[in-house]
Amino acid sequence: MAVSNLTATSLLVRLLLVALMCLSTMVFGQSTKKMSTYINSGLSLPTGPEDLAENWQAGFLFGGGVGYNLSNNAELMASFLIGRHPLDKEAFGFSNPDNVVGGTTSLLTLFGNLKLNLRSQAAARTYPYVLFGAGLFSVATDDIMLNRGGRIRREGDNAPGLGGGLGMTFGVGKKLNLFIEGNYSYGFTEVSSSSMLMLKLGLHAN
Repeated sequence: MAVSNLTATSLLVRLLLVALMCLSTMVFGQSTKKMSTYINSGLSLPTGPEDLAENWQAGFLFGGGVGYNLSNNAELMASFLIGRHPLDKEAFGFSNPDNVVGGTTSLLTLFGNLKLNLRSQAAARTYPYVLFGAGLFSVATDDIMLNRGGRIRREGDNAPGLGGGLGMTFGVGKKLNLFIEGNYSYGFTEVSSSSMLMLKLGLHAN
């Protein structure tokens, strides 16, 4: 099972890299009006599985991406996201949390996305949008170390993932936009599927 998952993940990563290279060629081979860049930060909350949701806290995330405008209302994107979630030591069952270090859970997603802008008018600078994505979902947890000796090892996993989001874009400059987005990402990790609920705030330049 682990070998098949590794093979599928390796194939997925290769496909994503090829897609990113093709997208980059399209973007830089076209006029600047076709190109979009994104950078964002925000909060991420584990929602599954139960062990992750109950024993790890909300954490900060950072992400970005590049896009190619198919039309005024449709865009292809390649994006990444990195999040870190500290261990809730008391919820995990440690009676003396000061004697425990480590246990941070890290999230990495590499997604290809389709973004649909819901403009009421072609030239509108403020508009809602929806986002659909798929790609690599990676989650890993640092070993939990006990000051008096001892270690609790945690397994990481790389798996295919799906995501979706709903956001709002606000024009703040000639080529600069502010956006806020709620996003849900789901990874088909081996032992039990993992999921994250995210709130992003970022800048979009085109």
